[in-house]
Amino acid sequence: MKTLKQIVAGTLIASGLLFNLGCEESDSNSESKIEPEINYDNINLPAEDYNSREGRTEGRPRSNAEDRYSIVIYSGTKLNYDVKLMPNSEYIASVRYSNDGTPDNLVLFLNGNNVGDFFTEDTREAGMRAGEGWNNFKNSPEMRFTTGSETNYQFSVYLANNSYEAEVDNMTLTRQQ
Repeated sequence: MKTLKQIVAGTLIASGLLFNLGCEESDSNSESKIEPEINYDNINLPAEDYNSREGRTEGRPRSNAEDRYSIVIYSGTKLNYDVKLMPNSEYIASVRYSNDGTPDNLVLFLNGNNVGDFFTEDTREAGMRAGEGWNNFKNSPEMRFTTGSETNYQFSVYLANNSYEAEVDNMTLTRQQ
């Protein structure tokens, strides 16, 4: 007899609404889990979802941030994200950030190799006082890189030199077709 969880999962699977509930089919000889499909084409990395960090960070609520939250990174800080990328493919990376003040140099790494860097722009609008520009976000220039033969990578964003600090909202990795 099937459990309620298995019945609901079966209904959701049949209607295409479920990718993975962690349910196992117990009425068949093989026990298989439903695996989610990996999206290699458009990867969104919210800043707060880092796997590890090196250096000092703080979380800040920001109403204009994608998840209403950004991460402040200070000079010498690196945020690391574990990602799966399509082998032997070209990607474009972009960072959504805010910076109320002078330019800061953000550097992107893939498995420790520099794939691009840019200087942030002041996100404070004309007429605003110092400190009022942190809730305004801009996208970095696009940075291109090519993956190797593996699928598992560590993508990192690093604040190299700093006049104050920068806030990161998210990073996007878009595979080129």
